[in-house]
Amino acid sequence: MLIERDGSVQFSSIWLKGVTSVDLSKHCIDSLSGPRFGKAELKDTSGDFWRIELDEPCPAYYLCGVASPYVWEHNAHVLAFPDPGAEHEVIVPGLTVTLLGLRFLPVQASWISDPGRYKGDGYFTTCRNLQAAWYLHEQCGLDDKPNTENDYWRRRNARSRRRTPAQRGLFD
Repeated sequence: MLIERDGSVQFSSIWLKGVTSVDLSKHCIDSLSGPRFGKAELKDTSGDFWRIELDEPCPAYYLCGVASPYVWEHNAHVLAFPDPGAEHEVIVPGLTVTLLGLRFLPVQASWISDPGRYKGDGYFTTCRNLQAAWYLHEQCGLDDKPNTENDYWRRRNARSRRRTPAQRGLFD
């Protein structure tokens, strides 16, 4: 996969995952389980070009770029499936992505077949990662099971946010 920034959108993060299962109880990155690719390269979002080797076969791959400042319409999303010999160029906000041996499928809001499950919570119903997760579960047969990949970091960050300013030593 080749990823090229065009400079029209700044990103706070860009990530690429192979998807092996989904968690329909979560949204954003947590709704998709599987190996991360290009961690070192994509962490530095100031680069203009990345070539990422997808050296671990997966049923699907998902690229997400989170715009900074956050504007939902400026986030970049690419859902891709293995397709030997294929080559596709996909243009999304801020990025041109060349898919080598992959085919692109645009994410659709209608893929969430039970939006009532989320009680109108826009964090869930507008999340394109979760929309893709529903498709991968219902149309591709990926398992819906708890995703605990990021739980350690979430617990660690939650503890630090719960401390009061006085506990953090801000008033000493």
